[in-house]
Parts: sequence; C-alpha cells; structure tokens
Amino acid sequence: MLSPVVDSSLIKLRYYHQEHFLQLQSFYLTPSQLKFTVLPTDVLAIAIKDPYRFPIVIELKGVPVGFFILHHGPEVKEYTNNSQAILLRAFSVNLNDQGKGYATNALTELPQFLKREFPDFNEVVLAVNKGNKTAINLYKKLGFHYQGRKRYGFMGLQYILHFSLKLKRRI
Repeated sequence: MLSPVVDSSLIKLRYYHQEHFLQLQSFYLTPSQLKFTVLPTDVLAIAIKDPYRFPIVIELKGVPVGFFILHHGPEVKEYTNNSQAILLRAFSVNLNDQGKGYATNALTELPQFLKREFPDFNEVVLAVNKGNKTAINLYKKLGFHYQGRKRYGFMGLQYILHFSLKLKRRI
C-alpha cells in the first residue's frame, strides 16, 4: 500500500548546516540507487568548499529526509548554453523516507526557493541517467523537458532535462 503524499507545506528546503551532518550521515540508499546518485555525505565536503555549490536539505518538521545540491558557475556549461541556468545535482531521499511524496513536494517547492534565494536564474537543469526510469518519470511529471542534449556520466548515458523558471508555475 502506498503511503499518502505529505502536505507540501510540511516540506521545507533549507541550506545545509553542520547540525544536519549526523542525520545526513545516517542516510541509506540501495546499491541500485547508488548507481544513479550519491549519499549526501559523499559530496558535502566538495560542496562546502566550492562557492558555486549550495547543499540543500529537504526537511520534514525539521528532520532531514532528502538532499540535493544547487550548482552554478562555469561547470554548468557542460549541461546547457543558458548562462542563467542552475544545475540540480546529487538529488536523493533517504530510503526510509521514500514513497511518501517528499521528492515530489521538494521539487514543487523548488521554484519558490529559487525565486527567493537565486532570483537571477531562469532555468533548472539536471542530468538523469538513461536507466533511471523512476527519476525520469518523476521529473517529466513535474514539468522537466528533454531538449536533445546528452552527456556521459559515471554510469553511462545521461539525458539533460530542463525546467523553465520564466513561467509563473510551479514544478
């Protein structure tokens, strides 16, 4: 039986703070999921040192249930020609918290978060592995579009998906 989707108002996107570390350290993903993403603690050190990367925690009532990084700067050119695009990467939801709508709700909240925190950007881009059908379906359901650009990542062919922030709509 599927768990009911949580009211999106209960999900908050917050910048990572050191007090999140222990809870993020307890995140678990299956080996098949780790083919497509990484654990938060595997990328935090790099993100914290890079002025173009912003680690974001998905919280439910103050408890981390998910994580991702927003990335802008020169490396984003690998994904898009749009200089006003921000890259969504390392997106994950802790295994114990999957299937409850947290990923959907976090992505639904993302445009408002970006409007408030990163107002100079007009597009979100991400790379999703060709074999990650679950993620592809989620992103497409929420309005991301494939525009023909591909790249090769650590697990093979990835599609670059785009979401326009110019429109007055939510993911």
